[in-house]
Amino acid sequence: MTHLHEKRDLKDDQDDADSGDESPSTTTSPESPSDKTLGKKPGVGVRRSEKPPYSYIALIVMAIQANPTRRCTLSEIYQYLQQKFPFFRGTYQGWKNSVRHNLSLNECFIKLPKGIGRPGKGHYWTIDPAAEFMFEEGSFRRRPRGFRRKC
Repeated sequence: MTHLHEKRDLKDDQDDADSGDESPSTTTSPESPSDKTLGKKPGVGVRRSEKPPYSYIALIVMAIQANPTRRCTLSEIYQYLQQKFPFFRGTYQGWKNSVRHNLSLNECFIKLPKGIGRPGKGHYWTIDPAAEFMFEEGSFRRRPRGFRRKC
């Protein structure tokens, strides 16, 4: 693991660029000295939209509750979030991993069995009826840090 902590000099970066490597650290876009001193990646200057003030649990619940059937596929949850919040429309895709993580590890959500004739991906997700009370009357705001309640 020591290779992760080694510093690379500009000559190494230039050698990578000559070899056809197109990683972000080897782009030829101009960067200002302040980018280097601030530790920014080259070309990174555009701020993405601010994340909504809701937990991922609350965001997923919003998507499921907005569906008349009270269930959604993963794809439908993604679509809902992208339509509703600018943060989820940009190039950053890490939020999708957060959604999947929350769906599979949170007891608030139940993965429904697929219907007959629906092979492959596309399970539906719904809210555990025992957890519905947590989201009544639109109480979706993020809870204070350190506040834990099992769904």
